[in-house]
Amino acid sequence: MRLALCIVTLLQCLLFVHQAQADCNRPLNLQPDNPPQKLSETGIFEDLSQLKTCPLALEYKVNLPFWSDGAVKRRWIILPKDGKIEFKPEDPWKYPVGTILIKHFELKTSATQQVKVETRILMNLSEDDWYGYSYQWQNDQKDAVLLDDSATKEYEVLNLHDVNGSRKQTWWFPSQKACLQCHNSWSGYVLGPQTGQLNLTKNGETKNQLELWNEKNYFSSNIGKSSQYNQYSSLTDPTQPLEKKVKSYLATNCVQCHQPDSPVRSKIDFRFKTPLTMMNLIGHKPNAGDMEIPDALLVSPGKKEASILWHRLKTSTTLRMPPIGNKEVDLEAVNLIGAWIDQLPVPKK
Repeated sequence: MRLALCIVTLLQCLLFVHQAQADCNRPLNLQPDNPPQKLSETGIFEDLSQLKTCPLALEYKVNLPFWSDGAVKRRWIILPKDGKIEFKPEDPWKYPVGTILIKHFELKTSATQQVKVETRILMNLSEDDWYGYSYQWQNDQKDAVLLDDSATKEYEVLNLHDVNGSRKQTWWFPSQKACLQCHNSWSGYVLGPQTGQLNLTKNGETKNQLELWNEKNYFSSNIGKSSQYNQYSSLTDPTQPLEKKVKSYLATNCVQCHQPDSPVRSKIDFRFKTPLTMMNLIGHKPNAGDMEIPDALLVSPGKKEASILWHRLKTSTTLRMPPIGNKEVDLEAVNLIGAWIDQLPVPKK
C-alpha cells in the first residue's frame, strides 16, 4: 500500500513537471528522488543573475517575515496545473500535491549591496509528505549548489546595529531533516503563505494579495473580501497596537513548536487566533527550566527581567528561541516584547 502510494505520488509530480514544460522556457526538474545539483537546473529561474523566474512562479510578500539573522528575502509559489489551495481563515492552508515554494536569502554587505547566500525549495509530494532542498550560492554568485547536509559559512556583512560598520556573520544552511523540524505536520508544513501573512497589498500594487490569489483561482472556493480576515502586523507599523505586534511575532517565529499537538514539553499556544489569556503564557511558571532567574515566570507582568520569554529571545546561547534557524539576536523584537511585558498590569496581591 505504501509503495503504491509512493508510485502514484511520483507519477503526479512527474506529470506536473511535464505540464510545466509548456509554460516555461525549460521544464521544471524537481524529481524528489534525484534533485538537481544546481539551482540553474531546476527550471524555476530563467535568469539567475536577475532572479527572473519561470512564468509559473508568483512572487509574494508577508506582513511579518520570520527572523533570519537580518537577511533580505524573496518568496515565490508554483501551483500545479488545476491545483487548488484549501483556504482557511485562521488555520494553515492545505496545498495540492506538486506545490513548490521558493525562498531566497541575501545578506547586506553595504548600504547599497547584497550577497546571494541561499535559496530554499519546499515541495509537496503528498498530503503529508514535503521535501526541503537547500542551495548554497557560490562565491562567483553565478549559481547555487545543492547541499546534502547542513553547513555553515562566514560572510563579511553590514553591521545590523551600526550602518557604518561591518562584521563577520556565520550563516547556517539547514539539512532536509532540519527543514522539517519547523515545516512540520502540526504547523501545516507551510509557514509563510497563510491568511494573516498574505493579507496585504504589495508596494507598487493596488490589489490585496489574498484578493489577487482569489482572482487567479488559486483557492478551491471564492474567499470574498480580504477585509474580513485577520492581518498580521509588522513590528514597525505605528498604526498597530503593541499587543498585535507581539502576537504577530510569536505566531511567525514561535508557533512552529508552541501550539496544540506539538511534541514539545511546554503547552504554550502561540497561534495568532488564540487570546492572550488562553496562551498559557502570562503568569505561568516555566516547565523547561528557569534559566536561574529568581521567581521566573514565562511572562511576569510588568517585569521583563523575570520573564523567560524575554530572556530566551535575547540570549545567544543554546537556550535561545527559536532554537534553530538563526544565530543572531533580533534586537528589535527583544526591545518590543520587553516593552510589552513592562506595560502589562501587575496583578494585585
